[in-house]
Amino acid sequence: MLKFLNSLKDNRSDLYEMLSEYQNILKTEANPRDKMRLKQEINQVKLQIKEKDEEIAQVEKELPASNKENNSTHYLRVEYQQLTDIIDVDFDAKKELKEVNKQISELEVDKQNFVFLTADPKNTNPIKALEQKQIIEDIVKDKFLFKDNTKTFYNKIGEKTKDSSYIHITTHGKNDKLIFAHNVRDNQEAPVTADYLCFQLKKNKDKKKLVVLMACQSVNIAIQLVSESLTEFAIGTNSDISATAAVEFTKQFYTELLADSDIESAFENCCFELNNNPYRAMRDDGSKYNYSKEFQLIS
Repeated sequence: MLKFLNSLKDNRSDLYEMLSEYQNILKTEANPRDKMRLKQEINQVKLQIKEKDEEIAQVEKELPASNKENNSTHYLRVEYQQLTDIIDVDFDAKKELKEVNKQISELEVDKQNFVFLTADPKNTNPIKALEQKQIIEDIVKDKFLFKDNTKTFYNKIGEKTKDSSYIHITTHGKNDKLIFAHNVRDNQEAPVTADYLCFQLKKNKDKKKLVVLMACQSVNIAIQLVSESLTEFAIGTNSDISATAAVEFTKQFYTELLADSDIESAFENCCFELNNNPYRAMRDDGSKYNYSKEFQLIS
């Protein structure tokens, strides 16, 4: 039994050496893919050490007391040194992580806030809001601090858009109104007029760079936002648009915007690219969308 226990502890010592080696390599590895592989290996070795510890503890329970005392000193000294080595490695890793987090924080100081708002009250048709959200987040996340508000109530618009430079609102629209939800208990429609949207945004006391109203018949609201100096630019629609058209425009516009284009150029390039796509979205009557006419940039 004692010989078997010593063998288990030898195996555990080998695992500690392997763990230390992997962690030292990880400190100098530059390739992200290799780093990921090493982290997986490290986690696997840690799991094996844990399993070996449990096995050793079980065997030690079955040993006579005298054997335990005779066997302890040597392995405790070995384990102490091994654990000291691991702690040193982990300490270096913690210092490196702290430095990386500091660099990230410094970079994000210069990032502008991008707020995504949506509201889809019950008994309304799907608007592919989550698909738009994912598209936008994937495109802008390296340049903007993306804030996701996938269910915003009509009286919380000002609160949810605080400190933002760019706002993307996707919801249903009709008769120059945006359809938000009323509240958490009553998930019915709450039509938001241009006046009320302006009232909400005025709570922020800062001028936005861009507000995109991805909703049917929203251009007059966009016009009022700009005329009241609540945003430098606004994008609205001149008629009803399909969810597919909304997704196509969203993806192309933000791709152009993040390609170091200014807002006006991004809008023009977006409409040009979409209008030259033979597979672009179609209306119910079979005609293809003309994005230059359906969407309008107000400044």
